[in-house]
Amino acid sequence: MSAKHIKVPPTSVSDENRNQKLAEAINAMQRVFHDNIVLILDWNIEDDQLVIFAEYVPGGSISDLVQKFGAFKEPLARDNLRQILSGL
Repeated sequence: MSAKHIKVPPTSVSDENRNQKLAEAINAMQRVFHDNIVLILDWNIEDDQLVIFAEYVPGGSISDLVQKFGAFKEPLARDNLRQILSGL
């Protein structure tokens, strides 16, 4: 399992309204099942932090890999794009 902490900035709407909108969006994402989409297991809002608990996927993000190894060669970029589009 992994935990992603996301700072939720203050908005002009009430915290209750903001939290309800976040709950609706995350609950919708929890109902999506696909091999190329990380499964959201649970979530919580703590003060100004949204914490999402998801299945652990080793290897890091595409952004992490590009920063570490540089631009992808075309076959690898094509494969990653195919997986992303399949998830969409």
